[in-house]
Amino acid sequence: MRRIPVRRPSPGLVIAVVALVLALGGGAYAAATITGKDIKNGSITGKDIKKGSLTGKLVKKDSLTGKQVKESSLGQVPSAANATQLDGQPPSSFEVDWVLVQGTAAGATVLAQSGGFSVARLGTGVYSVDLGSSAVRRPLSATINVGGAAGFISAAPCGGTANNPGGVNCGGVNDNNHILVVTQATNATGADRTFYLEVGPS
Repeated sequence: MRRIPVRRPSPGLVIAVVALVLALGGGAYAAATITGKDIKNGSITGKDIKKGSLTGKLVKKDSLTGKQVKESSLGQVPSAANATQLDGQPPSSFEVDWVLVQGTAAGATVLAQSGGFSVARLGTGVYSVDLGSSAVRRPLSATINVGGAAGFISAAPCGGTANNPGGVNCGGVNDNNHILVVTQATNATGADRTFYLEVGPS
């Protein structure tokens, strides 16, 4: 039986085959090795990125700033849930109510106020101030207006002492919405004066 001789490939054939393999597989190799340096800045936009394909792990730390984030799309930070309240109370619960009253022999006139006040003169230097809401357990501060005559002033919540610390029984309307204010001259006799009254939060 005659044997068929096997010829070894020539060096030229080997080189040609290797070149052909590289030519056919070069595209796949290149696609697998493209990095950010190979992409022109600004050439990829949001339309080119599949929705939900980018996660926090794929974004470089500290690379996003407020300019890239739409503020209206952000919800409330959990730790700031109580930022609009204090101990569960709204800001209005901590507002101070105040009134500026001019007392004269002709009566009492409200010159300015935060809202809700009315005043009646009961006698010389004696005033009944209606707060419009309960004054129980609310701090009171009364001062003589420095633009007028000097004197003394005192204030107390009306409605008696029952569940009303510092309360007194007042002439006129005697309920927890009213505050008795007494003004005196420097000799401690009753005298009409212009005064400020502040009622703090409970």
